[in-house]
Amino acid sequence: MLNNRTRVTIKTPYGKTEEYNVGELVRQGSALGATISANSLGTVQTDAENGMAGAKMGNIHIHPLCFQDDIAAVGNTKAEARRNQSAVEVFQDRKRLQLHPEKSQCLRIKKEKKDMDKEELLLLNGKQMKTTSSYKYLGEYLSEKGTEAITVEKRCKEIQGVMNEILAVAKSDELKHRRIEIGARLASACLDTKLLYNAETWINLTKSDVKKLEVIQMSFYKRLMGLPGGTPNAAVRKELGVLPMEYKIETMKLMEYQRILQMGEDRLPKKVSVYAKEMGTKNILDEADEIKRRHCLEYDDDSISQMTKNQWRNKVKKSVSTTAQKKSTTRMFKIEEIESCKDR
Repeated sequence: MLNNRTRVTIKTPYGKTEEYNVGELVRQGSALGATISANSLGTVQTDAENGMAGAKMGNIHIHPLCFQDDIAAVGNTKAEARRNQSAVEVFQDRKRLQLHPEKSQCLRIKKEKKDMDKEELLLLNGKQMKTTSSYKYLGEYLSEKGTEAITVEKRCKEIQGVMNEILAVAKSDELKHRRIEIGARLASACLDTKLLYNAETWINLTKSDVKKLEVIQMSFYKRLMGLPGGTPNAAVRKELGVLPMEYKIETMKLMEYQRILQMGEDRLPKKVSVYAKEMGTKNILDEADEIKRRHCLEYDDDSISQMTKNQWRNKVKKSVSTTAQKKSTTRMFKIEEIESCKDR
């Protein structure tokens, strides 16, 4: 067996311990490491439930989220946050683990102006927990403003390397005669997936955020085609048949909308979405209704939930593409009209 009869010494602040033998050892990154870690850390849910950790959303109780070694506990009040902390520390002590003092942080979303200067006294193992204005969790940047701005900004910066790699491959000697076709395929497979990861959950996306994504998208295609930066975006989309980022995000949201409709009534995403709709707060159900109207998708919830995933995807893509073509044609007419006026 791998790592059988392993000799181990532990490095401490006071030097190394004596050597001792471990019968069987599973290292981090090995095939069984993730499974054993998940089984061990899964008991945090039991400790959280026993400690009544989590937050209330109407009659819905949201327990702390545990993904491998990341634990996210949500509270609506300072008392709930402290209760969550106590429950997680019980789990820590029982497993003889130690929460990382630097990585364990507190984020307060949508602070009131009168509370901006007040420090939240949350203790971690007897010491005050660090507060932060944003935190990365499972690929998303959660911010104190409750918006997607930081996530979009970070993605736009990180994508530059991917763009350069795709362009290098597409312009290589072996592929240079098909660079546009290959580049467009690689963009769809690599560029979009990195930029728009989890975009179906972006409820607080602003026009400014969408514009930043559009700038990145158009910058890539213009470089791929060897066009100057001032080339009209509408002309590039018309030539390549590329959907704007806004429409790609809306397509993803409509697919997530169907997934939620087909969920059982006991599933947390459905319960939270329905409750948010009833309370009149931003939610994916209302947003999907607006997107359907914009793209002339006249289907009710029952009809959509009865469709297969592929059936709904095909209808969504067809309607969104039709909207994009109409919008692109309108913009092209405007461009031609402007150019003809300049000729005069």
